[in-house]
Amino acid sequence: MFGSPTLLTRIQCRSWRCPFPPSSSSSFSQPLVLAFVCRAIHLLFFHPLSSIPGPWYAAVSSLWITTHVLRLEQCKTIHALFQTYGPVVRIAPNKVVFCDLGAMKSVYSTWKFDKSDYYKSLLTNDNDHAMTTLPHAQHSIRRKAYASHYTPIQLGQAATGNRRSYRQDD
Repeated sequence: MFGSPTLLTRIQCRSWRCPFPPSSSSSFSQPLVLAFVCRAIHLLFFHPLSSIPGPWYAAVSSLWITTHVLRLEQCKTIHALFQTYGPVVRIAPNKVVFCDLGAMKSVYSTWKFDKSDYYKSLLTNDNDHAMTTLPHAQHSIRRKAYASHYTPIQLGQAATGNRRSYRQDD
């Protein structure tokens, strides 16, 4: 009575319209893809860390190293990267690892820099202490005042002194 099933299917397909026409979905995805490609090009070629060797995907995203961390394979993976790329390797867009004594000394140098404003967030009762003193000269003075209390001998005496104060004499 209605004809063949294929004719009915053709009629239904012609009347159905996609709520997201191809032009609207591509107008959303094209700028997104373009932004990702531009960021990847910047991270690979123009970023300050672009000269440090490492896998290209490490320069673009830290997702790959996060998966290795979650699988508890980070140490093994980084060791393999050292064998492939040398003593200094870029493992994420803003992360570099090294296994070179010379590199360690330059990264953890003892230059006289002032602290960043981040340390002011550690203030208690608006009183500066050794952690929150930003200028290096003032911080050094405070640190030297506390240093004698943290020598191994002083820490040993404090530990034995604390044990005695908790004992009850019978």
